[in-house]
Amino acid sequence: MSPLIKALYGYHPPRRELIAQEVTVVAVMKDMTQQRFDMDQVLKTQLEAAKHRMKQITDKNRFEREFQLRDQVFLKLQPYRQTGVALRSIKLNPRFHSPFIIIQKVGPIAYKL
Repeated sequence: MSPLIKALYGYHPPRRELIAQEVTVVAVMKDMTQQRFDMDQVLKTQLEAAKHRMKQITDKNRFEREFQLRDQVFLKLQPYRQTGVALRSIKLNPRFHSPFIIIQKVGPIAYKL
């Protein structure tokens, strides 16, 4: 499980293992396993719905970009982290920096400039 929960709360979270639908003689145990199984199914469907909603919201403004070799592209930098490309004052900094030429395609979305 997550070590974050241990760090925040000081104890390990309870284990949520899926219980198989087994036939038992004790009625109370049968009801408890059925309730736990139903709760697990509800949690799964709610997590899937939340995952689908987050993906829709994220993908709404996203689109694929493909560049070819020798294309000129602008580079967007983080204003306070990457200052080696353009040394300018903090005020009125441009959002993108000078056009760079693509030299090599490193990965599906990574390029060497």
